[in-house]
Amino acid sequence: MPKKPRMLIRLNARFALATALSAAFAVAQEPIQFTTPDGSRFWLIAGDGPPIVHWAIASPCGVAVDPPTVPGLALACVISSLRGTWHIGSLDEAREAATLAELDQAECDLAIAPQVNGVPPKALAERVAALSAKAELTSDPQTFRRAMLSAPASDIQVTTEGNAAVLSLSTTPAGTLAIAKLLVDRREGQALRSVRAIFEAGRSAATAAFDQDPFAPMRAEALALAYSGAATARLGERPPNGGFSRALAQSVFARTQHPTQTVHVLTGNFDVFVIRKTLENAFVSTALPLPTVVTKAQPRTGTIMRRAVLPGAPHPMAVLAWPLRGNEPPDALACVVRWFADGKDSWLGRELQRLGHQQIQLRVLAPWPAPPDTGMLMIEASDPFNGAPDLAAQILKLSQAATQKVPREGELALAYASWYADWQRANSGAASNARYLAANLLSLPFGTAKARPPAELGYEPLPAMLQQLLDSTPVVVEWKNP
Repeated sequence: MPKKPRMLIRLNARFALATALSAAFAVAQEPIQFTTPDGSRFWLIAGDGPPIVHWAIASPCGVAVDPPTVPGLALACVISSLRGTWHIGSLDEAREAATLAELDQAECDLAIAPQVNGVPPKALAERVAALSAKAELTSDPQTFRRAMLSAPASDIQVTTEGNAAVLSLSTTPAGTLAIAKLLVDRREGQALRSVRAIFEAGRSAATAAFDQDPFAPMRAEALALAYSGAATARLGERPPNGGFSRALAQSVFARTQHPTQTVHVLTGNFDVFVIRKTLENAFVSTALPLPTVVTKAQPRTGTIMRRAVLPGAPHPMAVLAWPLRGNEPPDALACVVRWFADGKDSWLGRELQRLGHQQIQLRVLAPWPAPPDTGMLMIEASDPFNGAPDLAAQILKLSQAATQKVPREGELALAYASWYADWQRANSGAASNARYLAANLLSLPFGTAKARPPAELGYEPLPAMLQQLLDSTPVVVEWKNP
């Protein structure tokens, strides 16, 4: 009996896994969507299993809400929020508030003070250290977390998904009311302890990641070309050395944590009607000011190709990005771009190997950047073992050829099965599914989103959708030797 090709065996196995996971997840009830009196948006998805509630709260972060000179501040505020409120964690509210105000002023003075050989003024540095020590004596940053643990809550963490910061935890149905009250207090009485130290740690990590990623300057250039004048153009930049005040941090927290800016997803085994009533009684009102509407950025379109060449790479590299229309179904888009350009086994990967790029490295993202902006179809390509300098030109030529290409029968179904299996592996657990849903629902109109992608698609319209995207004018960034 002839052997099946290795790639087909792997994709068939992925399809079988996707089908099995889909069947296992199908026990969940249809989600219930509602808005509480304070404007918070909730999704409840009940299913079988132990009586556990997995709760995820998504709020916006990223360039759309961060001040231009302090990217990452909204995320730092969410992390800081777990260090307690004025009511839960302060040992002397009046004294702590006064000390934090003094510390804030001293830190702002230190940030702008002239340095000598990279060393700040000694007197200012000593004052900041003394006030920091004094502030630590006025609070217990672990009190709030202990209160959550006794509610009870477990697996308390903050993660990011695109332009969403997600606070997640697990509790019991009986503990939902206590957790809800703590979350309301976290939102309304936030002290933002240690927010500057948390922000600086995040900025250091982001700077190191930028410096270690050879594609980072190319993505930054592509964003600058595609979103000129919009906040999104700053997304790929190396983090600047800007400072901020506590007042600015409090303002960012208030804007991003307003009930209308958040989405709560609760999954697990619970009585949806009891939990809904509990939440409606807990999330009643807010004192946070209503935030202004964030403008959705659109990539520039036109007939003139925008290009840039960055010198210095040891081998040919390229970033190419085509603007999306913004109305592409997410699952259909994921399917067709995976077939087109995701890895060596994609159509583009096979064609580039045929042209001599045997070790081609490809990655495709769509939409990129993440919602709420209208993103692009982006391809990152690198060939460490072929010095041919025309990599970008070859990809452009092949992309035009792809507009006339009809995938062979079954190829799109296999591509979607592969993507769907990866999605299920990442989101099959109730806790991870809650985080995924909360992050994605944040950028979608409430009431229109789906709890999970369909197990199968209609594939006939997909080639035409890809052809329309590739017929537009892309942004091209190359990195070559000087």
